[in-house]
Amino acid sequence: MEEATNNLREALELFFACASPEEIKARLMINVLVTQVEVAVG
Repeated sequence: MEEATNNLREALELFFACASPEEIKARLMINVLVTQVEVAVG
């Protein structure tokens, strides 16, 4: 979980560092979805 969180943080930091203000504004206007997912392992 910690590695996944770190990967997400890094991806977001890179996006905000590289994206234009217009791109950021367009993406922040989209609805946010938060959900849980269960997967079978093994």
